[in-house]
Amino acid sequence: MKYIRLFIQLSRPVHILSAILVYLLGISLNHYLTGQVDWSSLIYGLIWIILLLLAGQYLNEYFDPQTLTPGSIKKHTPFSGVTGAIGPAKLARPVALWAGLTCLAFVASITVRILPIVHNKQAVLFIFGVMLLSELFYALPPFRLV
Repeated sequence: MKYIRLFIQLSRPVHILSAILVYLLGISLNHYLTGQVDWSSLIYGLIWIILLLLAGQYLNEYFDPQTLTPGSIKKHTPFSGVTGAIGPAKLARPVALWAGLTCLAFVASITVRILPIVHNKQAVLFIFGVMLLSELFYALPPFRLV
């Protein structure tokens, strides 16, 4: 039970819930303007966004320098910095790495599922690519420092 609580803490559910609310606000605006909702696109897009945010959070936690030295995290913050879920007597660092890579694998598979149902594939791929690159640039350290 302790590890489940730590994994939920690692996932930062407040960030995920805020992203869901912003996404649903955009969907409601689309429904207001057009009067229709494509439910399959809504579900796939929501899952895509959630998994991409989770992957970014897990990779950020794995590569954060504060998690490298045990005992350097005095207090975790709810919105920025490290969560405090990784360390001695807590989750191991590779858990965050594998969780992030698993989320990215699911993002790739959902992207393959989304492409046949969208109308403007080039625009969707461009937006997805920008979102993916910005999440990776946020989470990963510069390659020369690794």
